Amino acid sequence: MAGRDRLGALGRARPALPAQRLLQGRAAGGFLEEWTKTYPAAAALPIGVIELALYALYLVPKTRYLGGLLMLAYLGGAVATHLHAGDGMFLVPVLVGVVGWLGLYLRDRKLRALVPTVDE
Repeated sequence: MAGRDRLGALGRARPALPAQRLLQGRAAGGFLEEWTKTYPAAAALPIGVIELALYALYLVPKTRYLGGLLMLAYLGGAVATHLHAGDGMFLVPVLVGVVGWLGLYLRDRKLRALVPTVDE
């Protein structure tokens, strides 16, 4: 009966969602094995929760600057971790940071006033 909860209505095994697999320690593509080269496996969930909280701050209009600044600090740590691990994926957090701040820049007139562009 223990395996019964993984079976769907037709008696076939249901695939686990990626978040379920991560929480159960069975991440796709050997994620956990790669993760534990630089961080303990138990750190994946708290780091993910922090990332979601920062993203929520970024989306709320009144806290978008705080969210953007904290996300920038978080992504700086991600860049440092990727460089330390030597996995070559350091450009991903750089691009996420650039896109995030570009989004703030394009939607906020006050931020554009702080970062002037050259007018010819």
